[in-house]
Amino acid sequence: MNKKDDTPELALPRDEFSEAVRRFMRNPGAVRRESTIHLPDAYGNLATWVLTTFREDGRETVLVQRLSNTDPVRIVLPPEVCAALVRHRDSATIVSRKRAARTNAAKRKAAGIQPAFLKKAE
Repeated sequence: MNKKDDTPELALPRDEFSEAVRRFMRNPGAVRRESTIHLPDAYGNLATWVLTTFREDGRETVLVQRLSNTDPVRIVLPPEVCAALVRHRDSATIVSRKRAARTNAAKRKAAGIQPAFLKKAE
């Protein structure tokens, strides 16, 4: 409120998070998905995480909000960071599958089971 005439100030918030939300909301071609996750800590305090993903021109931007009684946080993860997260997840999945395949192959070999590609046609 302005002290001179008691009228509300009409300026929009200029933080990165608010600007990103306004930009995506104005774009009818942007695809939006949102998830809300409630996580209690060991003392019963609840933290609420709100993840909003916008896909625009094949690039994703994720807006992260953590609402808690002590330290609320709002973060904008740009497309480059989202792409890095996807690469890390995919890489970890590949490593995990390779490990499982090696373990399974070793177990089959120990059991005397020959791989199908090594079996001779009868």
